[in-house]
Amino acid sequence: MRQDPEQRGEIEAALLRRAEAAIRAAERVRARSEVVVAVSAATRGPGIVTRCAWCGRYRFGDQWVVVAEVPHFGEFEDVTHGICEDCVEKLRAAGLSA
Repeated sequence: MRQDPEQRGEIEAALLRRAEAAIRAAERVRARSEVVVAVSAATRGPGIVTRCAWCGRYRFGDQWVVVAEVPHFGEFEDVTHGICEDCVEKLRAAGLSA
């Protein structure tokens, strides 16, 4: 069955939108997976975990994540405090930080 060019263009556009949505969904899954891996690694080994003193998120790798329940960090309980990039930007926007 032959399709007219307009119908074919609509089908191709719809397929492109679906492919782009699938790519975005895959990127979200990958980002969440990286957080899970980082949290898992942090809970298995010794070291220090950083918590943002302003918003309470924990730093795992190069991401700051919300932890619904305060975790037990395996063999250690060493938590230091810092400030995440988002909170620094909020303080700068409010004129409270350089």
